[in-house]
Amino acid sequence: MARQEGTEEPTPRKLERARKEGMVARSVDLVSFVVLLIASFALPLAVRDASVRIGDVAAAAWSGAIPATSAGALRFLGTGLDLVVQLVGPVAVVAVVIVAVGNLAQVGLRFVPKRLRPRAETFSPAANLRRIFSAQPGIEVAKAIVKLVATAAVAAAIVSSSIDAMAQGASSPLAAADAAAGASLELVRVVAVLGVVLGIVDLVRQRRSLRRRLRMTRHEVRDELREHEGDLAVKARRRRLAREFVRRAMLADVAQADVVVVNPTHVAVALRYDPRRDRAPTVVAKGLDHLAMTIRERARAARVPIVEDPPLARVVYVASRVGEPIPASLFLVVARLLAFVYRLPSLARSFDSRHVTRSDDIPVDLAARAWSLLADEIDTQGDVHAGRER
Repeated sequence: MARQEGTEEPTPRKLERARKEGMVARSVDLVSFVVLLIASFALPLAVRDASVRIGDVAAAAWSGAIPATSAGALRFLGTGLDLVVQLVGPVAVVAVVIVAVGNLAQVGLRFVPKRLRPRAETFSPAANLRRIFSAQPGIEVAKAIVKLVATAAVAAAIVSSSIDAMAQGASSPLAAADAAAGASLELVRVVAVLGVVLGIVDLVRQRRSLRRRLRMTRHEVRDELREHEGDLAVKARRRRLAREFVRRAMLADVAQADVVVVNPTHVAVALRYDPRRDRAPTVVAKGLDHLAMTIRERARAARVPIVEDPPLARVVYVASRVGEPIPASLFLVVARLLAFVYRLPSLARSFDSRHVTRSDDIPVDLAARAWSLLADEIDTQGDVHAGRER
């Protein structure tokens, strides 16, 4: 059954799959003419620099400075090869770099082994006939005709404008040769510029043609959207399960805490300090709103002291991460809290206690961060819970 013609623009995933399979738009002519244009400027400079050495070598050969022996011939040949390398080498290196950069800019750095494997349609007579009678060969012929006509027109214009100069130099072969060389160089440069322009037009045309070939039917777009949404749902579920696993592990560690410091309405932070394993008081759990309530319930079940200290609870929540020690700037205030807890009678540990940390004892920058960040997080979580209730 023939494939239905696509009417919808290809999706980013379809374009990326096409790139991975090597289906990319590129213009060989664009890179080739850029190389030709740069070479038309670089080669005359290289020839000018090498002309002095060529004259010196020729003078040495004619004056007999290079002996007419096999050793002299080898020396002359080596000097000539050295001049050729100096003349052509830099231009060749620049050309290779331009070709590499031009292809990378169009295609990117991508190796597609699939394009190297033989394909069945390559050997299919029907596929080859379709390719022969498709629009692509006609487009290639039209491109060749346009380039030929444009080059011929440019050549005719340059020759007609230079013919007077060459005629005036007829009495001087050197002047005529110089005029012919200048006209030829101008022709090469103009043709190269024209080729670059045509290459850019061809690249734009090929990109549009590729997007047209990659167009999708509405059914394909729906299937891809459904598949993409399925992938997003799976990823979201994995993230949700990972968060739930971390949450359960964190709540299980509440029983190891020495104290849970709370802001009575929103914040709960469980702290542990075991000199044998902790270099500083460590946060084993923390949470806002509903999670804070759960931490308090776990603490009561494990008979972990709960102490109300709003300024300290806020700043420790903002400045610390679960499983990591508190910042050094909070060592003193947390040490006072732990000393308060250790002095509590056993019976008092079963009830909520109250401890006061003075605002002057908390670093100003941490206090400001605590207020701003907590306000944003509490508002966000409130919106989330309200949405769930609705």
